[in-house]
Amino acid sequence: MLPITSAQQNDSPLFIFRVLIEFDSAYNVFVARCLETGSVATADDAEVVEDMVRELLVDEVTFALDHNNLANLYSSPAPFETWMKFREALREQAPSKPMQKATRSHNAKEEPVEIEIARTG
Repeated sequence: MLPITSAQQNDSPLFIFRVLIEFDSAYNVFVARCLETGSVATADDAEVVEDMVRELLVDEVTFALDHNNLANLYSSPAPFETWMKFREALREQAPSKPMQKATRSHNAKEEPVEIEIARTG
């Protein structure tokens, strides 16, 4: 058994994700893209797409933890252009509420997941 570190005791995030939300005028939907995983969610409303991408990322982390496999979680990061848009959008807004929890289903242990949201426009 591994010893508990001070980071674990302080509930430091094991996973940190950054998400860009932007409006796609061609399809009239909001699109949320995770920079690290490449995961995408779409919805007609910005708040709904934010909730959807948060839930998606927590589900993906839970799945990765349950199967002891992080390779698939990080296999398809967003394109570089999305990273640059995120950086610019973050400069123009207040920080979001980042913490979420992912639960390992086999032992119900919660792992902290930080999700930072930036919006364009």
